[in-house]
Amino acid sequence: MIFNPCPTLGTGAPLAPVPSPPPEELQGRRVQSLGAKAEEQNAAATIAEITLAVDQAFYSVLETKALVTVAEQTVSSRQLLVDKIKALTDAKLKSDLDLSFTRVDLARGKLLLLEAKNNYEASLAALSAILGYPDEQKFQLVRYRREVPISLDPNRPRLYDFGTEVKPPRCRRLKAVSWRLEW
Repeated sequence: MIFNPCPTLGTGAPLAPVPSPPPEELQGRRVQSLGAKAEEQNAAATIAEITLAVDQAFYSVLETKALVTVAEQTVSSRQLLVDKIKALTDAKLKSDLDLSFTRVDLARGKLLLLEAKNNYEASLAALSAILGYPDEQKFQLVRYRREVPISLDPNRPRLYDFGTEVKPPRCRRLKAVSWRLEW
């Protein structure tokens, strides 16, 4: 076998080397590729930030709703206590001072109830604003008791049900967002 340093195609003509693109063009392709990856990562980060903000607002609404319930129960129990102390005061078994103290406690409970309701309305307004509504919406929030793994997967189980057939304006603008809110 004879070694031929000049490769041929069998026609006897030497093969020309494949022209490679200039280094500037290769660099441009790499930059475009990295730019596309950066854009994808930015979109994923934006989706994660919006999802986090919605989740925080959602759980804030649940928390403030629970506080309203507790405050309502507190007011009703304090009202019951005032009624009992009033009956005992009328029977001269308790003093008017005891009745005054229980009425002050009732007034404090009512004040806490008003504060809890105000916080609940503010959290609903914050959730509406995060979702892009111009004014406050009344949502039917659903909390599931099962464990939900934390991930950035857009196909994760829904955590809330907004009870509306209309998508919020911000969701219409962000086409990259693929939440499973089941509108």
